[in-house]
Amino acid sequence: MAEGEQRQPVGNRGAPRAMTLTKPTRIQRRPVVVALGVALIAVGALAMVSVTSSLGRTREVLAVTGTIHRGEVIRTQDVGVVDLPVGPTLLTPVGARSLDEVVGKVAATELLPGSLLTVDSYSEAVGPPPGRSIVGIALKPSQMPAHEPQAGDHVRIVTGASEGGAVSDAPATVSATVRAVVRVPDSGQSVVDVEVADADAPRLAAASAAGEVALVVDSPGA
Repeated sequence: MAEGEQRQPVGNRGAPRAMTLTKPTRIQRRPVVVALGVALIAVGALAMVSVTSSLGRTREVLAVTGTIHRGEVIRTQDVGVVDLPVGPTLLTPVGARSLDEVVGKVAATELLPGSLLTVDSYSEAVGPPPGRSIVGIALKPSQMPAHEPQAGDHVRIVTGASEGGAVSDAPATVSATVRAVVRVPDSGQSVVDVEVADADAPRLAAASAAGEVALVVDSPGA
């Protein structure tokens, strides 16, 4: 090679490499997905507003202030007005504005103090179900336990406890459910309304009229 001549590179060696820029991939969002996301956000915001606005809000409803036995008439002093927080509930409490409608009705079930009054708590009248009868029996303290039975108790009424002044070896019994107990002033007796099968009602009524009955309280599962 002659002096002063420049040496040429062989091939492309030594030549600067050209940089290739990769075009970024553009993420495409479907309009349906975008709309669904916006809708979910809107629903969540509305739910939050609803919950926030309901906090601290109450409504006036009726509650039981004294024990009301099934079948007893509801009196003004038996119910009162309480504030119930506004919100979803499984109960259907009666509003305070319905007080005049409730008073004078009868309890459809045993109502205890502190419980809310619902639309199923009362009715126009409470009678025995089909095939059952209610018999009132008058009992002296010696014919019933010292612990007075309560409405809902399962009892047995012993009839024909005496035959000609002698105690029967096998007195008959009638299964019953106590519906109400009322003490008779100045007599020492209590009148117990019991629910029995239709077929047992005449015999029980006759035995009660003759004073040949006694009441035995059984366990709930008996």
